[in-house]
Amino acid sequence: MTRAVNARRSPRFPVRVPINIAVGYDPPVPAVTGDISRDGALILSAIPVPVSSIIWVQNARTKVWAQARVVWNATHPDMGRHHIGVELIGDAPHVWVEPD
Repeated sequence: MTRAVNARRSPRFPVRVPINIAVGYDPPVPAVTGDISRDGALILSAIPVPVSSIIWVQNARTKVWAQARVVWNATHPDMGRHHIGVELIGDAPHVWVEPD
């Protein structure tokens, strides 16, 4: 079954969360979310990440890690950022939230 391009499993919210992303064996690099959902996020990054890559995402504040798959990407050279759409692998929505 394929989903429509704009179909989402859960709503997205425009929330900036400071994160670190780790690709392969490279050291983590700082990034930030542009929006988040229970199932994924838009990541604004200084580095490009190829579609289908499996990456690790860490909430920079809580230090919680989650694994994610890159489902799309786009480069915006005028903004100096790469936009990376990811879906979380497994049940890991807690990566975006801070403890009470």
